[in-house]
Amino acid sequence: MNPTPNYGSWDPTECLGVQVYRDASRCGKSIDRAVAESFRAPALTAEREVAQLPGIEALDFFDRFCDAQRCYTNRGRDWYAADGDHLTVAASTALAPEFTRLFRSSSTW
Repeated sequence: MNPTPNYGSWDPTECLGVQVYRDASRCGKSIDRAVAESFRAPALTAEREVAQLPGIEALDFFDRFCDAQRCYTNRGRDWYAADGDHLTVAASTALAPEFTRLFRSSSTW
């Protein structure tokens, strides 16, 4: 799995529950897409090289978290980031079908 956006030291636990209830966007964070892409570039380059090997496939979910200009920890009440660099359980669960598809299509599984 290619790197997803990294939101640095952002910590959602610093936001009070009532703030999330009233306006979740005030608790989330967004970063410039170009910054997020430059942060992941070294790892992505290495992973793309490895993905050229037989039997290797990479999944890239970056566009699910970003639009053309920005990457988001959440959109409304849909949270993608659990902290600066980990996905929420809900986001991971939403991506699970892609992993299932990959495993089922693999001749080595």
